[in-house]
Amino acid sequence: MYIIKEAFQSGSSSKVVQKVVNVVEKRIVQQITVASFPYNYANQYGKFAGYFCAASKKIFRLNFLLGTSDSLYSMDIFGKNSIPKVTVDLDGFNIIQCIEAISEELTGEISESVLKEYTNDDRKKMLFSTWTEEDKDALDNLQNKRLAAVYTQFIKKDTYNKEVNLASFTQLAKQYLFSLGLTNPSFRIRKKGSTEREIVDKAKQDQIQDLVETMAWEKKFKYLESSVEAVVDDRIQSLICYGSPGSGKTETIMNKLKSLGVTPKVFSGGFKNADEVFKLLTKYSNDQILVFDDCDSVMKNLELRNIFKSALQNTKSREITWRDKILDFHSGVIFISNLQKFDPAITSRSMTIEISLSNEQMLSKIESTLRAFMPEVDMKIKKAALDFLKEIQTGVKTVDYREIQKVIIAMQIQPTDWKDFAMLMLSSQ
Repeated sequence: MYIIKEAFQSGSSSKVVQKVVNVVEKRIVQQITVASFPYNYANQYGKFAGYFCAASKKIFRLNFLLGTSDSLYSMDIFGKNSIPKVTVDLDGFNIIQCIEAISEELTGEISESVLKEYTNDDRKKMLFSTWTEEDKDALDNLQNKRLAAVYTQFIKKDTYNKEVNLASFTQLAKQYLFSLGLTNPSFRIRKKGSTEREIVDKAKQDQIQDLVETMAWEKKFKYLESSVEAVVDDRIQSLICYGSPGSGKTETIMNKLKSLGVTPKVFSGGFKNADEVFKLLTKYSNDQILVFDDCDSVMKNLELRNIFKSALQNTKSREITWRDKILDFHSGVIFISNLQKFDPAITSRSMTIEISLSNEQMLSKIESTLRAFMPEVDMKIKKAALDFLKEIQTGVKTVDYREIQKVIIAMQIQPTDWKDFAMLMLSSQ
């Protein structure tokens, strides 16, 4: 068995959590997946690094209290709505006791390997029951004190009580309290509205934003193409691409689908109501690729937004509810939007790529694709239009394929005075 020091060096939480999980895996005979990076957050108890984990159908998070040293503080067990349902307090436990408590929560009972080290279940129940009957303070202590502290009193009460280990005592205490409709701070049910706020490193956030904004447009579109391929291969189930209008998002996505031999179901514009969208999703619910392009208006309608919130979840099977109807949805969805900001309640559920290009990046992209753009137009005309856009780029809000198309139209309509005409069109937006 791993023996880990009680106080962990600050910054070592990622190594500790992996060692703990390795031991727990052996005990419960289940594979546990651990997130590579912690979710840093703060609440009324302090600042934490929380490591999300999954074992079978249970999602849980191991929380380390951050400070001069890191300590394993609690375990959150999540419900269906990605909200912590129960918090198991591990503060004050030694590492072996933490492992026992975590194993017990994941299996609903203590593992066989632990049971062999101690007496049988019936005797443990008898010892616990005798203690609650004889100790007049037992119930009060179980309700109000940390279970680790109550356990210390329990084993001091009688020599035989030492046959019950902490994990067994904790389980028996929970069963006893819950049967009376009571609880204990060590196993507190999370109150509705209890909040935790993510800790954001502003300097690092700005640094990442700068890197993304200056990332070469070629790289952004390369990632977009690989994401489209992932939807087709069923490695991801939904993709949201939003950002600069006229940057070629739709063209890139449609060309990639075509190269993969996929003919998607494409829907553009708005919808009458949520009932229409639900019927559409029902019709194409199995193993299709659906593309919603220029459907930004649906995000302004609460009912439509809730339907898309479900459809755009990145899970193989999505349950979409509309009134009294429930749809088991399995198709891949690609949502293309010109919104500069997208609803975080939806982007957090889906694979999301923001394509926001500066005027300089957009001009570079247009120049590299100029020959393929509007192939019916002479290359000299397109080049002159591009050079003009380069001249005035600092004076216009956006530069994109639509703008160069307007300049080319101005050149065709007013061949002798096209620059003034083009500026009039570009400023009349």
